[in-house]
Amino acid sequence: MKNHQSFLVIVGLVVGTLNMPGSAQAGAVTVDCSFTSSATPKGFQKEAKPFELKFLMDTTSRKAYSMGNNGSNEVMLLPGGTNGYTLVEVTGANNVMVTAIAVSGEAVHSRNTLVNKTVVPTQFYGNCARK
Repeated sequence: MKNHQSFLVIVGLVVGTLNMPGSAQAGAVTVDCSFTSSATPKGFQKEAKPFELKFLMDTTSRKAYSMGNNGSNEVMLLPGGTNGYTLVEVTGANNVMVTAIAVSGEAVHSRNTLVNKTVVPTQFYGNCARK
């Protein structure tokens, strides 16, 4: 329950700040996501090891970054009103990665990837929380 409450506070801060020009609240917020199941053309499965994502959101600049082993990449931060928000990344190969995070912490990460002239779609399901 504590993670849920913390997440609601952070979503309120991020979404509220993004929607209010000149807001007095500002700063950086880290959100960690853990995805425990996935769906591919082969079917739905529970992940043997959770797929982890971390995002840094700067409410001052209204920018967001995905944080990984190879550094950080800027992603588009799209506020979803009071429902949550969506983060969109376009990779160097022009593949699109979308992470939607609801105020409840529930999340889905979609990878729309092209490899060897073939579509390789994957969706991961899990939760995100402020750390």
